[in-house]
Amino acid sequence: MTKLRVAIIGAGSAGLASAKYAKEMGLECVVYEQWSEIGGLWVYTDYTDFDEYGYPVLSAMYQGLTTNLPKNLMGFSDFPIPDDKNRYLTHNELKLFLHSYADHFQLKPLIKLNTFVNYIKPDENNNNKWIIETEYKLNGETTVNIFDAVMICTGHHHTPKIPDIPGINSFKGTIIHSRMYRSANNYKGKVVLVIGGGASGVDIADQVSAVAKNVVFNFKKVIRQIDYRNNVIVKEGNIAKINELSVTFSDKSTIYIDSIILCTGYYYNYSFLDKSCGITDGNFVQPLYKHVININNPTMAFIGVTIYVCPFVTFELQARFFINCLLGIAKLCSQEEMRKDYKLDLQIRFPNGCNGREYHKIHDRQLEYSSELARLGNTFGVSKELIESYIKNYKIFTSVRGSFKDKY
Repeated sequence: MTKLRVAIIGAGSAGLASAKYAKEMGLECVVYEQWSEIGGLWVYTDYTDFDEYGYPVLSAMYQGLTTNLPKNLMGFSDFPIPDDKNRYLTHNELKLFLHSYADHFQLKPLIKLNTFVNYIKPDENNNNKWIIETEYKLNGETTVNIFDAVMICTGHHHTPKIPDIPGINSFKGTIIHSRMYRSANNYKGKVVLVIGGGASGVDIADQVSAVAKNVVFNFKKVIRQIDYRNNVIVKEGNIAKINELSVTFSDKSTIYIDSIILCTGYYYNYSFLDKSCGITDGNFVQPLYKHVININNPTMAFIGVTIYVCPFVTFELQARFFINCLLGIAKLCSQEEMRKDYKLDLQIRFPNGCNGREYHKIHDRQLEYSSELARLGNTFGVSKELIESYIKNYKIFTSVRGSFKDKY
């Protein structure tokens, strides 16, 4: 019997988990990775716009970043992070851990590094097949291959959301999104406006305040209260206007600023997918069955679009669910039934309408989500103990005051 050929896009944690299970189940698997090494989100580079070959940089990693979750929540089900590691890992430590995972399960021979995906589209001449054109970055050589299935594992931290703030285009100082932030060195002695109270906003405000004259930290809702340095000016609520070299808030106060860092999140963006793939991206990815399977073309899956989850073990579960459906180990329902389920989920969770930004957040629904995916995929889910530990840790993290670097 001919083996099913599966393309996996991205060699970060989701891509590696997918490759491990695809290999284990006897599929012919190719992993395409744009970087020169594996690790995805956890690979640091000084480049911000384009790399040395002129290809777009998708990394949002910055110096000094450590995980928000302790190591017991960051490992794989069959490959935990070693006990000799610190409780919270640096980005480099986690990248090296992913290397050890790939070495242990002999995944690296499956991976084509420095390979940029130009497009993915259904094969019109061969039903349920996928055409993928890739480009080798070192010489620009393009290759076209055909696969039976595609697993998109590229993450969602590379296309910045830029807020529509009055006057933002008139600002004369420096302005960047956090995706382009690498270190606080450029902000010594300056007055910096940091917008956004998520994890990166809190972390970057803390880093920059160590060298800046002042940090003006603006947010509508902060993910965690910290003990700010004395040079941090906290401004909650809306910004009324950004002027040429100052910012005016809704309380009519105005503060001079040199620079702005926008920690305002990301869009889901799969520009390499042809429209015929049937996927709409942006605030969320649709239409997906159980946040995984492309309802319009069910031999395409998205691994890792869910957020506020135990990450690596959830990626494993999503990969098992999809691959078991491909192999007939689990029976996938009809496209009509998948659409009904998708619409019902939207109606139940968002009775007043979904703007998309909350859709892929699982959080308190993790046990329900894991159990359902395991049942539908004829596999095992994420342990109840691990999920409860994640939720408890996240609640502590978002409620405790203290130095951000204390890492409760």
